[in-house]
Amino acid sequence: MRRSGHLAGGGGGAGRLTAAPAARGPGRRPARRGRRLRRLGRRLYRRVESGSELTQDLLGRLITARQERRRGVLASIVRSRLDVYPAGRKWLVLEGESIPAPDDDPLDRAVHRDLTEALAAAEPVCHPYTREGERPRRRREAVVEVFFEPLRPPDRLVIVGAGHVAVPICQIGQASGFEITVIDDRSDYANRERFPQAEQILVGDMAECLAGLSVDASTYIVLVTRAHAFDERALQQLVGCAAPYIGMIGSRRRVLIVYRNLVESGIPVERLGNIYAPIGLDIGSRTPEEIGLAVVAEIVNVKRGGPAPSLRLEHWQRFVRGSAGIDSGTG
Repeated sequence: MRRSGHLAGGGGGAGRLTAAPAARGPGRRPARRGRRLRRLGRRLYRRVESGSELTQDLLGRLITARQERRRGVLASIVRSRLDVYPAGRKWLVLEGESIPAPDDDPLDRAVHRDLTEALAAAEPVCHPYTREGERPRRRREAVVEVFFEPLRPPDRLVIVGAGHVAVPICQIGQASGFEITVIDDRSDYANRERFPQAEQILVGDMAECLAGLSVDASTYIVLVTRAHAFDERALQQLVGCAAPYIGMIGSRRRVLIVYRNLVESGIPVERLGNIYAPIGLDIGSRTPEEIGLAVVAEIVNVKRGGPAPSLRLEHWQRFVRGSAGIDSGTG
C-alpha cells in the first residue's frame, strides 16, 4: 500500500514432569487473572472455569507458558480401569523443559514417549493403552485412555503505528483470529478507546517496544507508522527475527529508499526476505478500511501459503545502490 502524505520463545529453566492428582470434588472457580488467562484456550479455560482439577502448580505453569508464548502439551487420563492411574490425572510438559525419566512401569514409559511426540504435533489425539503400555487392537482391551492436547500460542499480529490505517487492521485482524498488539509513541493514538480489540497496547519508543517483545514464528508484524524513519528503526530491530511476515506501508520509491538504507547500514540482503513492501494484496484498495482488508488478507495468504497476488516489490535488489556489492539499476 502507498503511504499518503497525511497518514498519521522463553527460557524453560529446570524442566519437570508434573502429574496432578485425580479430581476429588468440585474445585473453586479460579480468580480472574486478566485477558491473558481468558485467552489460554477455550477448552482449557472451560475446564478451569467449571472446576475440573488443575493444581495450582499446573495452572501457574500454564499461565507462565501463555505469557512467554511457549509451546507445550497437556495430557489427561480420560478413562481408566486402574486405581494407580485414575481418571483426571494430568501431565504437563513445556517446550524447553527436559522430560525426566519415567517410572519403572511400561505404561508410564509409553505415556512419556507419546508426550515427547505430542510436543511436535499440531492436533490433539487420544491414545488407548494396555497395562503393558501397548496400543490394543480393540479399544475395549485398553485399561487407560490418555488425551494429549497440544498447547500453542495464538497467532499474534503486532501493529506498529496507531494511525487511522491501523484501526481497521486491528479490527479485521482480531476478527480473523489474531491476538493484537498495538505499538505507538503517542498515547492519544494508542489507547483502549481506539483499539478495544487489542490484547496489548504499548506506548513508548516503537523500536524499544519491539525489542521487548518475544517474536516467534506465530508473530506477524505490520509497520504503518507516520514516517519511514520510524519504519527503518523498527526494521533495524526486527532484522533476522523469526516472524514469517513483516509488512511495511509505502510507495515503491519510498520502499526502495528504506531497502537501500538498510543495506548501506550493513544488513545482508538475505536477512530481509520476510519483508513485504509495499504492503497488502493487489485488490486496488484506497480507503483505510480497504487497505486494512488487503493487509490482513496478505497475512493470511502468507500464513496459509496461498497464491493470491501481492503488491510486494520483487527483485528490489537490482534497484538498490549500496556498499554490499548489489547490482544497481533504475526503476
